[in-house]
Amino acid sequence: MLSIVIPARNERKQIGSLLDSIVEQKFSESLEVVVADAASTDGTQEFVMSYAGRLDIKIVEGGLPPVARNRGARAARGDTLLFCDADASFPTETFLSENLAAFKTRDLSIGAAELLPKSSRLIDAFIFGIGNISLRLLAHIRPVGSLCMIMRRDVFEKAGGYPEELAAGEDNEM
Repeated sequence: MLSIVIPARNERKQIGSLLDSIVEQKFSESLEVVVADAASTDGTQEFVMSYAGRLDIKIVEGGLPPVARNRGARAARGDTLLFCDADASFPTETFLSENLAAFKTRDLSIGAAELLPKSSRLIDAFIFGIGNISLRLLAHIRPVGSLCMIMRRDVFEKAGGYPEELAAGEDNEM
């Protein structure tokens, strides 16, 4: 089973794009979505649960992003964990199947997806392009990733989860 863990706090306006892109996936394996919500006050939880008829979805108590990721992972049932930010979305309907197949075929422990801007602004394409080039270059020195990371549960557990003492950069540290 693949478990998608999404940290959230007041993401009502953003998370729908991600949940819609999950619903649209051409994916044959079992899939669950765990939203780790940090006491949203904008209706995020109610909105997320409106997807219950289309997704195996649940909400757990969140916190700051590393705490939310860890709590979501502990509540998840899957042997593969995909951590994704609430304001992201999957670019194609085969994103999950293609990336999970590559992850398993290459026998990876952890991986990160290339990031694409949602806007068509040139500056956004430039910034994301520089970020993706940096991730590729750093892969040979100290691999990093963010926004959309996949890992085996046993690797997550062996690492002790995300470092909760960091206020930022916990995904890169993981």
